[in-house]
Amino acid sequence: MLSDQHMLASLKPEGSMAVVVPLAMLFGRPTAPLRRLLLEDDLIECVVRLGPRLFHETAIPAVILVVNRNKPIERQGKVLLVDSRDELTKRSSNQNTLSTDNISRIVHAFRRFQDDDPFCRVVSIDEIRTNDHELTVPLYVPKPPPIQADVVPISDLCSI
Repeated sequence: MLSDQHMLASLKPEGSMAVVVPLAMLFGRPTAPLRRLLLEDDLIECVVRLGPRLFHETAIPAVILVVNRNKPIERQGKVLLVDSRDELTKRSSNQNTLSTDNISRIVHAFRRFQDDDPFCRVVSIDEIRTNDHELTVPLYVPKPPPIQADVVPISDLCSI
């Protein structure tokens, strides 16, 4: 968290940055003051929730936090939340990667800055404020429930 604060302090007045942070940055009491500061100062432009096992030797999921001191007017007071957990390509049994197509989808969502259910959603800072400044992506971008298939007994499908 101190390195995040240092990067923010080093950011030029009209600068922006993308930083990879642990998933825990999005919720909980230890990071609440920093989240609150970033949100109330309207500095967070986008949160990209990544899937697990993207980084060597760690299974914990990470997040890309895009901070912008000079948000375009149409993005002010809003945050784009992207759920890219399903945008993974399996490299090995314990390592995932993002393909060029996966990365393109994320970048396209950031550039469009529009809702695209169930992949991303533009959320007002007012709505985030009502959730105690929590940025847990599934809170705002819920995945649809799995499709329930009708179960037909095998005996109904064929006669013995």
